[in-house]
Amino acid sequence: MASLRKIGKTYYVRYRKNGKEFSQKLGSNITKAVAQKLLRQYEEKLALDKLGLREPESILISDFLDQYLHWVSKNQAVKTFEIKSGARKHLDRFFNQKDYRHVVYMMDISTSLIEQYKLFRLDQDVTNRTINIELNFISNCLIMAKEWGYRVGDVKVKRLREVKKVPRYFSKGEIKLLMDHGSKYLNQVITISLFTGMRINELLNLRWENVDFENNSIRISNTQLFQTKTRRDRHIPMNSHLKEYLIYLRDHFIDPNTDRVSPRAPFQMEYVVCGKHGERIGCVRKAYKRLLGRVGIGNASLHTLRHTFASMCIMNNVDLYTIKEFLGHSRVTTTEIYTHISQEFKQSSIERLTGLF
Repeated sequence: MASLRKIGKTYYVRYRKNGKEFSQKLGSNITKAVAQKLLRQYEEKLALDKLGLREPESILISDFLDQYLHWVSKNQAVKTFEIKSGARKHLDRFFNQKDYRHVVYMMDISTSLIEQYKLFRLDQDVTNRTINIELNFISNCLIMAKEWGYRVGDVKVKRLREVKKVPRYFSKGEIKLLMDHGSKYLNQVITISLFTGMRINELLNLRWENVDFENNSIRISNTQLFQTKTRRDRHIPMNSHLKEYLIYLRDHFIDPNTDRVSPRAPFQMEYVVCGKHGERIGCVRKAYKRLLGRVGIGNASLHTLRHTFASMCIMNNVDLYTIKEFLGHSRVTTTEIYTHISQEFKQSSIERLTGLF
């Protein structure tokens, strides 16, 4: 049998195994009721061990989240790790409330608790989209905990209904404004983005060795230093205009500080878009934001360039599955956000017949 012992504000469980006495810390500032609940779980485990039986291990929520986020940091993209770390902070705030301090183990998480978490976040005027990202994090945690042999309950995580927004994309007039008023240096990013739909981190990590002029293809590859969002390599075809432009960039370097064009030196031949000494560019968001303000374009970001590429593909009758491969989406359902643009384009096309008869 096991017994409880309290030293200061901390409860310990004491038990004997194979003739030896052990002591395990349960936690500080927990109530006696919680400590007794944990004691019963230890007693059940000891009884099963004595019979030579095993059941999934119990694990503290905080311990599991530490393990899971460490795994994410090693196996998923940096951006994914940042998003999940943010979700964990909100989850910690929820469990630190007085009404939920009894929720200690992963097995204590229930469907009703998830519903309470939704209300907790909705009361903070958070969008359904943001809450769903956090619910995805919780769902992933429960799945991984079960796979790793930990005890979890039979929990259903129901997402909130989201209003699907039509992706913002640039018109031809806006693209002309950007190209006419942008620096030569920034126009590299704009041009390559518009013709490939690459994510900005993919573009800034693009190396010349991945540009295949012979086969008119660009390879987006994962390395030890850089991973794509989905961690899958892919190929994007080059059209003649982009190929001609990249050949120009291969021979010419555009200084990010002075915007001067000079012959590209051998030490500048690692990255397509690079700094004066050939180093990888960290960020172009500030320069891009200043450009948007200068030409009076609102409600746009660097990602709008990617949306524009996909939208232009849709309006030129490229099928969704091909666009999915171009963009590197894991599922075609992600690419389906552009179908509304297709419907709008078809409607505007049919309207051209008005007055012809």
